[in-house]
Amino acid sequence: MALTPTEWHALAADERTQVIITPFIGFIDDAGGDEALEVPADIDDRLDEAAADIPRAILLLRKIAQLRASRTSSAYQTRRTKVGRNDPCPCGSGKKYKRCCGQS
Repeated sequence: MALTPTEWHALAADERTQVIITPFIGFIDDAGGDEALEVPADIDDRLDEAAADIPRAILLLRKIAQLRASRTSSAYQTRRTKVGRNDPCPCGSGKKYKRCCGQS
């Protein structure tokens, strides 16, 4: 993602994305950015804490992906409608259902 430091910090401040984004903030390369990030004196300690939080953030991202996948897969399930006797057969033969797969 190509975000400016301000946009990254806005994501980190948002409660919905804070837990996931915050560990990565310290590792963002600001080369070529418009705004310079101020480097705090305790940067090494902050980076160590962020690195420790990354596995948790990855697990949360995986859980979010699983939830989204389960929502989309259920949303795109085909809904079967009952085939009428005089409707074209769903097997694609071109015959009426009653003359094809509907014969018992």
